[in-house]
Amino acid sequence: MLRAPDSPRPGDLNSDTCCAEDVEAAGRRPETGSLASVTSLQRARRDGVARIGAFPATDSQGRLNIKTLANQLGWDRTTALVLVLTPDGVLVEKGARTTPTQSIVRIDKDGRLPLPSNAKAKLDIGTLAGTPEAGSMTQVAAIAVPPLGQLLLLPAKDALQMLTGDFSALVPEQPSNEDDGEDEVSAPQRRRSTVRARFVPAAGG
Repeated sequence: MLRAPDSPRPGDLNSDTCCAEDVEAAGRRPETGSLASVTSLQRARRDGVARIGAFPATDSQGRLNIKTLANQLGWDRTTALVLVLTPDGVLVEKGARTTPTQSIVRIDKDGRLPLPSNAKAKLDIGTLAGTPEAGSMTQVAAIAVPPLGQLLLLPAKDALQMLTGDFSALVPEQPSNEDDGEDEVSAPQRRRSTVRARFVPAAGG
């Protein structure tokens, strides 16, 4: 492949303009810690189909606010919708239930979509209504495709990591407890022992 005279050479990781194929040729990824190190997306040819994306939040009952997307899809509280789990998320579309794996759902007057428990679990939304663990403000990546009449829901954390890359190196490693075996064994024993040793006076005391 021909390169411009001033283009970085394969394996030159010191260049600010190193590209993905150079990194692959060098056998390692760019240093993590900055979004500037994100490998360029392999952009496919755009098909011209309209897609509308959003990151709606859930309320304390795990209902998803999709009012804007529902309007784009032509859905309202009278629209019969079916929901089905996909390998990566949840798919919602207009129609009637035809298989046992589908769930019937409807948006309410405020544009909120109630989700069955299996969909909440798929989207990392808590199910304990009225508690901080209920998924309040949990974000979901939502993609509406009006020409298909479908809404795809994905866990926001997964969708965002897919776009920005894996930054696991930034997460501190948890200390290993392998060398603390004696403390782990002796601590419970100390907690269980509530009887104090009897005082024995010294000889001649």
